[in-house]
Amino acid sequence: MRLWAGADHRRPVNTLTGHGGPVIAVAFSPDGRLIASAGSDGTVRLWGVADRRPAGTLLGHGGAVRSVAFGPGGRSLVSGGADRAVRLWDVERRRLRATLRGHRDDVHGVAFSADGRSVVSGGADPYGHALGRGRPAGAGDAEVDGCGGHGDGVLGVAFSPDGDSVASGGADRTVKLWDVRRPRIRATLTGHSDDVNAVAYGADGTIVVSACGDGTAKVWDTASHRVTATLAGHTDYALGAAVSGGNVVATAGFDRSVVLWDLDRAALTARPFAEAWQSALSPDGRLLASASVDRTVKLWDVRRHRLLATLTGHTGSVFGVAFSPDGHHLAAASADRTVRLWDVRRRTHLTALTGHQDFVNTVAFSPDGTALAAGGDDLTVRLWDVADRDVRAVLRRHTGSVRGVAYSEDGRTLASSGNDGTVRLWDTTHHRLTATLTGHSGAVWGVVFDPRTHTVVSSSNDGTVRLWNTDVKAVSQDVSRFLSHRETAGTSTAAGFTTQSRRAGPNPDSRKPDGR
Repeated sequence: MRLWAGADHRRPVNTLTGHGGPVIAVAFSPDGRLIASAGSDGTVRLWGVADRRPAGTLLGHGGAVRSVAFGPGGRSLVSGGADRAVRLWDVERRRLRATLRGHRDDVHGVAFSADGRSVVSGGADPYGHALGRGRPAGAGDAEVDGCGGHGDGVLGVAFSPDGDSVASGGADRTVKLWDVRRPRIRATLTGHSDDVNAVAYGADGTIVVSACGDGTAKVWDTASHRVTATLAGHTDYALGAAVSGGNVVATAGFDRSVVLWDLDRAALTARPFAEAWQSALSPDGRLLASASVDRTVKLWDVRRHRLLATLTGHTGSVFGVAFSPDGHHLAAASADRTVRLWDVRRRTHLTALTGHQDFVNTVAFSPDGTALAAGGDDLTVRLWDVADRDVRAVLRRHTGSVRGVAYSEDGRTLASSGNDGTVRLWDTTHHRLTATLTGHSGAVWGVVFDPRTHTVVSSSNDGTVRLWNTDVKAVSQDVSRFLSHRETAGTSTAAGFTTQSRRAGPNPDSRKPDGR
């Protein structure tokens, strides 16, 4: 099994060995600290991401393990295999909690519900099986509810965000939508010309995306059960699918590519949008800049849905982009440890800002455009003077990688967020820390100011978005939990009131093995 870094995605940074045969499935824990791998040797192995060392071996399957998935909190793990069993594991104690029986053939897919109380599994029997909703798994053995219906093996399963429905894809070329509570088939979706290898729900449950062996993916309306888009871009099997928000779809293929699709625009004309970590709209809304894994920044015409320019200069993957308030300049943060500036109108490279000692993840202009803030894996936030390119200050208080930066509307306050689970507020005049906002239980990947109030919004891989009152009299008070993604969807990668927002992209902690 190999780990890859975003700085040079062509070369693995480490090879993890230990399995006695082929590795069939792999999954990251929600906090990015552990990897679980499933092997043909009948074991599930745990690995530390930071030290790249074995962290435990889970024994119990009587044959090859074909699928594995972490629960929402990372404390539970589910696996399915050739022994026709689904097994639930206690990750912290490294021991078996329960064995779920009922499949008649190999189990190919497993998944937890968003609340962690239900598990769905798909097998070659051809049955989809589901542990009853609201029945927490206990110790010992349990037979699960069977949901027969596919005419051949079940290859992919997914829970709806509310946990009431399950989508399954099969070798019979169909997608089936199930009522978990009964269980029964709500709808059978036909139209694929090959095996359906993966399925995924949108954040609000109104769409399901299915990936097919013919290289296409289809977007289905869960109410009308009709195809709303066919995404054709892969040159080989489409093996995976994921949805970010309500309009961005990622598909993975046997052709070794991952393609992002914008359902509102590009994908409806069957054109791949871009392979990107982050994107930003220009102030006038006419241009979109995307930070690409191919070490470039791409400029797109939003209205005509076409590429205008490819900006080069970085020597590593580009993780963040931001337009200046007047739209004349573009800044990009990269794995090559630099922030680069471009003249948007002339499409020319202006300069590279150096000083960071590790990946630079995020960048933001001050409201007046005179300053630039950047945060990186070296645990620092750096403030730059845009005119003379000098460093104004280096802010050092984070104990984990800095994932997000945002200025207040008046530019007097800078908010930064990071893997240490905090949001920190800085006085941009005196360059000092004024407050540390705690409450998240995981890495905080996105932060933004509401331009109308003193409110800061932060998003985390703990599944929540939080609102904070940054008024001097009430600083450090967590106003309310704005949205719990444990209840409605997966992890939120960014929060945004402005036109600059993180549109889609892989888990930020999957870019490099050091999950600081």
